[in-house]
Amino acid sequence: MIEIGHRKLSVLLIQSFRYCLGRHTYAVSDCVDDLIEWKDILLSSQKGEIINTLKDDYFPHYKHEHDCDVAEWKRLLTELEDINNGA
Repeated sequence: MIEIGHRKLSVLLIQSFRYCLGRHTYAVSDCVDDLIEWKDILLSSQKGEIINTLKDDYFPHYKHEHDCDVAEWKRLLTELEDINNGA
C-alpha cells in the first residue's frame, strides 16, 4: 500500500480540480467524487478556492453542450458550500 500525507493529497486534489475544470470527459466525475470523498482534509482556503473558481470563473462561462460536467461541478459546489455553512 502506498501512503501519502494529507498535505500532499490535498495538493494533488487541487491540481486534479484545476486540470479537470477544462475537460469534458469522465475525469470530471472522478475528480468530483475524489474531492467529495477527501473534502475533510482540504484546508478551508482550498475549499474557498474551489468554490470561488466555480462561481466566478466556471459557471458564468460554461458551454451548455456539456451539461453533465456542469451537473458534477454543481454537486461539488453544493457539497462544499454545505460544509462552509455548517450543514
